[in-house]
Amino acid sequence: MTLFGKILVVLNLMLSIVMVSVAFALYTHRLDWSSKGGGDKVQGVVTALNNKIKNTWLDLAAAEARWKTSSVTLARFEQQRPKNVKWFSDELKALEVGPDDIRQVVFNNGQVVLDQQPQNFGLPTLENAKDSLGQPLKFRTFYLTQLKGLDEAIKMQMDSLNKLIQEDTELTARLTGDPDKGLMGLYQRIVDEKDKQDRIDEEQKFLEPLLINSLVEGELLIKRRESLDSRIKELEALGVASNR
Repeated sequence: MTLFGKILVVLNLMLSIVMVSVAFALYTHRLDWSSKGGGDKVQGVVTALNNKIKNTWLDLAAAEARWKTSSVTLARFEQQRPKNVKWFSDELKALEVGPDDIRQVVFNNGQVVLDQQPQNFGLPTLENAKDSLGQPLKFRTFYLTQLKGLDEAIKMQMDSLNKLIQEDTELTARLTGDPDKGLMGLYQRIVDEKDKQDRIDEEQKFLEPLLINSLVEGELLIKRRESLDSRIKELEALGVASNR
């Protein structure tokens, strides 16, 4: 046997082994397409698919029932939706411009309490809102108006305060002086006047003895003059007598 023949024999053997393996795999892993089954037997593919179709039809019937119920509910929601939109729009407008006191949503254990009235289907229950002091809350425009008034009042008070500060600055400058403007303060003037008064007092104390001496000398001179006048009168009287 030639080499080529040996190669062909080996290839034939290998091909036979492969074909046997494929046949064994097909035998052991074949699909049972029969519709028979039941008991301990494994159901065929057709039977399994039929059962899946039956279960799908049952699920479809349940889904259609839920769809019909949901369609009725959805129709009710769609009819109520424009009313609810208007209700929310009115409530938002009331929060903005009033004129009534604002209301807040009622909660119970963290859940919104819905209104039980049929005409308010899907709407929350509202109650009057109050602040931390228990007073009713007003709408936003009301507080904005109050805030504007307070801002204006604060501005007026600030302007008045600035005027008072300016006046206080000017009065302080008058008291303490302003070297830049060449103004002498009242405090310095008081000190200068006190110093002047002290010097006047010292001058008066210095002149007081001189004044007393002057007064004494004046009195002495007056007395001396009176004495001289009296002597002159005596001499005149003596001269008149001698002439006679």
